Amino acid sequence: PPLRDRCDDLPSLMQHFLKAKTADLGCAERTFAPATIELMKRYRWPGNVRELENLIERLLVFSAPGPIQPDELPAAFGRDLPQPGGANARTDVLSGEKTLGEAVDEFERTLIEEALQQADFNQTRAADLLGTTRRILKYRMDKLEIPDSR
Repeated sequence: PPLRDRCDDLPSLMQHFLKAKTADLGCAERTFAPATIELMKRYRWPGNVRELENLIERLLVFSAPGPIQPDELPAAFGRDLPQPGGANARTDVLSGEKTLGEAVDEFERTLIEEALQQADFNQTRAADLLGTTRRILKYRMDKLEIPDSR
């Protein structure tokens, strides 16, 4: 299953792969900075656990000793987070990195996910927060492939 559907398992999977890869590579024990863990939890993982395993191996090989910091993650991790005023979306669209539709979908996905989290994944309350109906919210969740619960 995609890793984005297993967000609750992410910290334990991160620790598992970190421990296994440090042993495989003969590296010193490493940790993740708390901000790095938060960034990785917010990332919309397109792949499965193999993507996480490969990322951790890459981080161990290329990052500086000590806790793994957020700035050592690939650029895609920073772009997935909503920026004040949509600065990243604006730049991505105007530079041709994303289409307008992709940027709008990303913005809508972020808003819906935040509303769902605030409403403890109660769709009716999340729809109220967003000023829409539960039916429209559910339609948009299906369109954007947002799971019903986490």
